[in-house]
Amino acid sequence: MKTQINNKPPYIPKKWETVPCPFCNADSPSLYERFGSELQYSYVKCGNCGLIYTNPRPAYDQDFIDAAYASYYQYADNLTIDDLNHVNESSL
Repeated sequence: MKTQINNKPPYIPKKWETVPCPFCNADSPSLYERFGSELQYSYVKCGNCGLIYTNPRPAYDQDFIDAAYASYYQYADNLTIDDLNHVNESSL
């Protein structure tokens, strides 16, 4: 039996994007593992450098931002994805 936290249904992305290896930029992945409540996500292993990464991955759009970070900015009703373009990267 599947248990849902806070009675929320699992997040199923509306759009996906296929990406090359973020380390070496090769495009030769092989399936490594499926995961997620509906096995909707995949880890793949790069055929060139061996890095394991998520591919395809949810598109980083407003729908994803709302679903993934809603509990973090629940008091900022007017926050949009464009606002995140003005956040400085950490210098750590």
